[in-house]
Amino acid sequence: MTRRAAAGGFVRGWERAAAALAKNHRRKPGREVAGAFAEAVEEALLDHVEATVARLGIKDANRRFALVATGGTARREPCRHSDLDLCLVFRAEPAERDVELVRELYYPLIDAKIPLGRTERTLRDLEQLLHSDLHTATSFLGARLLHGSKGIFAEVERLARETARGRHREWLLKALLDETARRRQREETPYVIEPHLKDSRGTLRDLHTIHWAAEHLAPAGAAEDPFTPGELDALGAAHDFLLEVRNELHLMEGREQDQLTVEHQIVAAPRLGFEAREQALPEEALMRRYYRHAREVDHAMERVLEWLRAELEPPARGAAPAPRWIHGIQFEERGGVLSPTAETRARVESDPGLLIEYAHRAASAKARVDAPWLRGLRPRVDALMAPARESPANRERFLAVLRDETSADRALALMHRWGVLGAYLPEFKLVELLPRIDQYHRYTVDEHLLRAVRSSREARLGQGVFAQGPVAEEARSVLRWDLLNLALLLHDVAKGLGKGHVVRGAQLAQQVGERIGLNKREQMVVRTLVGTHQLLTHLVTRRDPEDPGSALEAAGQVNDPEVLRMLFVHTACDLSAVSSSGWNEWRAAQLHALYVATRKALSGMHPSPEPLPPGELVEKVLSHFGEGAPDRTRREVAQFLEDMPSRYRSTTPPEAMARHAALAAELHASSKKALLRLSPLGTGGAFELLCVADDVPGLFVNLCGAIAGLRANIHAAQVYTGNAGICIDVFQLHAPKRASLDADVVERLEAKLNAVIEANAEEDWGALRRGGPVREPLRDIQPEIKIDNEVSPQYTVVEVFAADRPRLLYSLACALNDCGLSVELALISTESYRVADVFYVTGWDSNKLTDPVLQERLRRRLLQALGAEPDPAKDKPKRRSDHA
Repeated sequence: MTRRAAAGGFVRGWERAAAALAKNHRRKPGREVAGAFAEAVEEALLDHVEATVARLGIKDANRRFALVATGGTARREPCRHSDLDLCLVFRAEPAERDVELVRELYYPLIDAKIPLGRTERTLRDLEQLLHSDLHTATSFLGARLLHGSKGIFAEVERLARETARGRHREWLLKALLDETARRRQREETPYVIEPHLKDSRGTLRDLHTIHWAAEHLAPAGAAEDPFTPGELDALGAAHDFLLEVRNELHLMEGREQDQLTVEHQIVAAPRLGFEAREQALPEEALMRRYYRHAREVDHAMERVLEWLRAELEPPARGAAPAPRWIHGIQFEERGGVLSPTAETRARVESDPGLLIEYAHRAASAKARVDAPWLRGLRPRVDALMAPARESPANRERFLAVLRDETSADRALALMHRWGVLGAYLPEFKLVELLPRIDQYHRYTVDEHLLRAVRSSREARLGQGVFAQGPVAEEARSVLRWDLLNLALLLHDVAKGLGKGHVVRGAQLAQQVGERIGLNKREQMVVRTLVGTHQLLTHLVTRRDPEDPGSALEAAGQVNDPEVLRMLFVHTACDLSAVSSSGWNEWRAAQLHALYVATRKALSGMHPSPEPLPPGELVEKVLSHFGEGAPDRTRREVAQFLEDMPSRYRSTTPPEAMARHAALAAELHASSKKALLRLSPLGTGGAFELLCVADDVPGLFVNLCGAIAGLRANIHAAQVYTGNAGICIDVFQLHAPKRASLDADVVERLEAKLNAVIEANAEEDWGALRRGGPVREPLRDIQPEIKIDNEVSPQYTVVEVFAADRPRLLYSLACALNDCGLSVELALISTESYRVADVFYVTGWDSNKLTDPVLQERLRRRLLQALGAEPDPAKDKPKRRSDHA
C-alpha cells in the first residue's frame, strides 16, 4: 500500500471537515466553526492512527506511546489551514518499530500536504523542555490525549502541572512575561492598519495568554474567573470575530494567511457582511469592529500581566500607602500605582475635572493608575463630564496637560483609554478607532493624533527623529505649546465626518475653542493651524522648491510669523506620526527651505533662498566624510556641488550630498553607467533607493521600471540633473512584507539597469517582479490630468492625480517618454489611496509644451497609462534624454 493510499481515509475526512467549515463559515460563531472542524479532523485522525497501528501489528500501543494534541489542536480552535499540532510521547528512547510508527503515521500525511506541527519526545526530553522552553511549556497547557497510553499521558500532565504550579512556576511566569514584553514592544499599539491576527496586540496570542493565566496559572485559592461575566462575554465575542476573519483569510488565499493586509481588508469586508456607508467604506467598518475587539483583549491582557507581575514582585507586607498631596488633591501611592484617596474619589462626583488632574499626575510620575476604579467609573464619565466642559478650572487643567513638555502625550493617552478625553472633547470621539485604509497611514486616526502629540514632545526635547535638524530648533522657540498640542489633537477629527476634513476640522477647532473658553487670539491660532495643516506639505510635494510663488502662497494664508513657526513644527509632527516613512531628511530639508522662504516673504524680503557660500557648503559636506578628507576629495566635492542645480544645493541635506558625491566619484572610477544604493529609513519597511548615473536617454523611465520590478511602493522621489551630465535620483520606498529588498536584489537590479542603458533598448521590467499579478488599484478614483504653463517660467507643469497602484510611476514615465518630453523635476507623493505626481517637463527643443495638439496627445497618453483611455495612435516621437 502506498503512503498516499494509507492516508486516503484521513484525507477524505479532512476534506469533508474542510467543506463543512467553508459551509458554516460566516453562518456560525468562529469558535463553534473551529470546534466542529477540530472534532471532525480528530475523528478522521484517530481512524488513521488505529489503522496504522493495526497494519504494523503493534499490540501494546496503550503502553508504548501517547499521541497528544497540543497548542491550537488541544484548544480545538484550528482555522482552515492551521497546523495539526501533535506530539508522540514515548516512555523511553524509541525502538525501531517506534521509528517505523512515526514514519508510517506522519509521512502519508506529509505526502498528502496536510499541514502538520508534529514532534516526537521521550518523557525525559519533554521534562527538560517543559522546564526550559516557553513554547513547549505553553503548548502543553491543556494538552489532550488522543490515542495510546493513559499512563504516559498522566506523566505528561504531571510534568505540565509541575511547570505551571510547582517548582518551575517562577521560571514560566518570568519567561512568559519576557516574551510578551518583547512581542508588545515590537508593536506597541493594537491600532495598526495591517495587523497580524495571531501576534499583534489584542489578537489570538493575547487571548491564549489570558486563557493560560485564567485556566492553568491561577494560584491556589484564587477566584475561578478573574473577569466579570460581561468581560468574559466581550472576550468570547472577540475570539469568535478573530477566528472568523482568520478563516476568511485562509479561504481567500488557499493557505495559512494571518496578516490582515489592506488588500485583504478590501476583499474580505463585503464577504463578511460589511457594507459601505456615508462616512465609512466596508473595509473601514470591518477594521473599526476589529479595533473594538482588539481593545477589549488588550485591556484584559494588561490586567493579566499586572496580576502575573504582582505574584513575582509582591508589595512588602504591611506596607501602607504613602499619601501625597498634589495641587491640593490627595493621592496615595503603593507598588507603583497612584490612586486617589477615598476623599478624592468622592470629590470626583462634583468635580469630574479631577480626572484630568489624575491622568496628568500619573503620567508625570510615570505611575500606573487605579484601573479597577476607573473601569467602574468609565460608563458614567460622559454624564459626569458633560456639565463641566465649559468650566474655566477644567480648561486650565487641560491646557496644563498640553503645556507639559515631558508627559502631555502619556496623560492624553490615559485620558483617552478611560473615556475622559472624549468626554471632555466630544469631537475626539468622531475618530475613535477610525481607520483610514491605505498604504500610507499605519495607525487609526485617534492613535495618529496621540502620536502627533508624542512627536511634539520629541521635537521640543530634540529626541527621536528630531534629534538633529531644524525642527527641534524652531520647536524650542514656540511660545504656546498648549495651543500647538491642541491643534495636533484636533487636526484630523473631522475625518470622522467624511470628505473635506480640513475645512470641517477648522470649524470644529473653532467650536472647541469657543466652548472651553479660549480668547479670540487663541481661537484664531488653533483654527489656523488645523485649517492649514496640509498647506506646507502640499506646496513641497507639488511645486518646485525654488519657486518663490510657493512661499508667497504660504505667507498669504499664514500671515503671522509665530503661527508660521507653529505650523512648521505641526507639519513635522503630523508627518512623523503617520508612519516610519512619513518623515525623513529630504522632507525635513524641503519643509525647512519653504519655511525660511515664507518667513522672508512675511518680513517683506524676496523669498528666494540665499545659498551658502560655496566654500562653506563644501566644508559642511566634507564634515560627513570624516576627519582628514584629502585634497582630491575636497576638489571632487567642490566640482560635484558646482555642477548640480541650485535647487539641489538649497534643498538637499549636507549628509545626503556627501553620500551622493562619494557615489558619483565611484561612478566615474568605474565602467558603469549607473550605481544603485539601498538604505533603510527607520523601521516598518521604509527604504531610500539612490541612483547616481550618467544622463542618458531613457534613464528615468528605466529606473521607474526597475523599482516596479521590486514590487515596492514609491511614496516620494527627487530628480536632479547636473550640468556635467550626472543625474541624482532619490526614491523613498515602502516594501510590503511580501516584497524583498536586500543587497542581492539591488545588485541584480543595478546590473540589469546598466545592461539596458548600454544597449539603449526598451525593457519589460515586469520580469524582475517576484510572484503574483499586478494588484489593482485599492479604490476606483477618477484620474485627473492638469497641464499648466503658468506655474513655472521655464517648464510645463504636468500634474497627475489618480488611484495608487504598483508600477504607476513606471507607466507615467513611459507615457512622458513616448511623447518626447524631458523630465527636469519629478515630485512624487502618495496620499491615502491617491497619488499626486507632478512633473516639470520640456519638449525636444527645451521649451514649454504650448501646442494644444501636443498637449492633448500628452493628456490622452497619460490617461491611457492610467487605464482610462484606449491606446492612442502609435506614431511615437523619437526618444531623447528624460533628464534636462
